[in-house]
Amino acid sequence: EYTELELPNESFDVVKLQDYYNKDNIKKKYTKTIKYIGKYYFESSRGTYIYYNYREDIKENGTFEIRTSDEFRKEILNKVENNKIIIAQIKMSSKIHTVVSELFKPRYYMIKNKYFLNECIGFKHKKYKPYDEYDKNVKDGVKLMLDFINEISCCNNKEMYLSYLKYLATLCRGKKTDVIIYKKSVEGTGKSTESEFLMKHVFGMDVCLISGTEPLTTNNNKIFMGKIFVVFEELPTFSKANWESVSSKLKTLTTEDMWVYRDLYEKQICASNLLNFQINTNVEALKDSQGRRIIILDINPSRLGDYNFFNNLKKNCFNDKIGEAFYSYLMTKITDNEVENFNAQRDFPKTNNKLLAISNQLNSVYKFIKMEHVLRKQGISKILCKELYNNYIDFCNENKIQYQYGKNVFYQTLDGVKINRMDVKNKPYYKVSLDILNEIANKGKWICEYDEYEKDNEDDVINQLYPVGIETKKNEDNNDETEKLQNRILELEEMIKNNKKEMKPDNENKKLKEENVKI
Repeated sequence: EYTELELPNESFDVVKLQDYYNKDNIKKKYTKTIKYIGKYYFESSRGTYIYYNYREDIKENGTFEIRTSDEFRKEILNKVENNKIIIAQIKMSSKIHTVVSELFKPRYYMIKNKYFLNECIGFKHKKYKPYDEYDKNVKDGVKLMLDFINEISCCNNKEMYLSYLKYLATLCRGKKTDVIIYKKSVEGTGKSTESEFLMKHVFGMDVCLISGTEPLTTNNNKIFMGKIFVVFEELPTFSKANWESVSSKLKTLTTEDMWVYRDLYEKQICASNLLNFQINTNVEALKDSQGRRIIILDINPSRLGDYNFFNNLKKNCFNDKIGEAFYSYLMTKITDNEVENFNAQRDFPKTNNKLLAISNQLNSVYKFIKMEHVLRKQGISKILCKELYNNYIDFCNENKIQYQYGKNVFYQTLDGVKINRMDVKNKPYYKVSLDILNEIANKGKWICEYDEYEKDNEDDVINQLYPVGIETKKNEDNNDETEKLQNRILELEEMIKNNKKEMKPDNENKKLKEENVKI
């Protein structure tokens, strides 16, 4: 349990400070001066001071700002003539404060004689009614926005819609979802309309942010502190080296519960990480969007250019009454138990755009297996490992794939999906049925809606894909007999090779006999 402590409700006034000081200086007792300073300046556990900057434009009326000892001296002590008595009493009476970021706690509070300054201002709607108690007009506005989300962000997919509402309800409870929502579509589909409504009227701008890339590319990330919902509009295209750094930080910020925040000329602060990210873009902004942390939505273009629809939506939904009721809907209609059991990485369905991203970004080995076998409906017939690797190299060259794996990495990559080598008489080979390859492709989500399978050819009974090996499509049950036949062929080839020298003289004798007969 905590005890809420009071913060000042007016701005710090140097004139008032000096007035207190002049009056206290007569009696040489500086009680009022020290008390006034103590309302605005708090000593931290890091040896710095935290200034409470009261501002009328902020809902909770202030921000906490770090001040070094030198800055404290210039701002305060110099104004009171660096009075030694005041300095001594401040040092003696100072309480040590810790800066935190707690969504549901007051700005200034105490727990068992420990003092905390809370950077997080909190949600816009701290008080709300159960959803059923709102009047019909308000509910109609909420329904209009819910229908919009279902149509545009969820593409009228019921499973996606239910998961997406649980995602939003998780945010309303101040929890991390460990995923990044990625919205890519042409301009004008309405992908940013929803995030604008959520930030301004549901969550509140005190806990939301439309961010640039500076917090991702530098250490100046304190702007993220206390935020629950951060939207990137049109991330720039990064070089490969820069993207690796940005991607790593973005993924870590998405999942870590604690983070170190810094600002220019300020010491770092370790506090709670509440961040949930969304990316709205008209162009491809992510280089590795196939990962499980990235939820790629199928944005429905059905309202593209429908200005009347969007004008009506903003007129009827973009206000705090509808925002409060929408917040109540997510808090009361989506139960705590549903939110507790929701796992975004697991429960979001795979969209067509997600499958396309996975397909496009398959490594060259899996792309080879997919294109040359799965889509052609051909298993891997018995083939020596080195020959399969040579086929892979040929595939890469034909398709102008620059990044090609070496032999060992090629074999290791196949091992990763349990396409394992077999060995007969120290001759390692691969042999995998089409059913197993299909199972691997389905599990890895290799297939997207744009992939085309080759049509079955009923007349093609025997499909000889590689020089070694025969696979009969219609007679899968004859695999054992086929393998015996293949092994016998290998033995005969070996015998022919070993007896080649002996056979050559016999042939020469035969030619001589034929010549003698002619004579």
